Amino acid sequence: MMTSEHSVAALLDETITALSALDLERLLSLEESMLLLAKSGITGGCISMVLERHQLLKHVLMETESNLAGLARLHQRNGADAWAR
Repeated sequence: MMTSEHSVAALLDETITALSALDLERLLSLEESMLLLAKSGITGGCISMVLERHQLLKHVLMETESNLAGLARLHQRNGADAWAR
């Protein structure tokens, strides 16, 4: 049986993978899983594993935000026709 730290760490790992693949369907499913886990009132002792994944997810999200903003600027500058090529 997984401890709550392992459950959270596994969800964060899956979130990083889904975000990297831009898998919206999987991200929505993971969001539901995280909400259920949060409602279960999990408690834990050693959270270093979770914190490591949290830091990685934070980094991935920051990089994704920057990249998506750059793509949006490019799209605005070049117009919609540039994406059709």
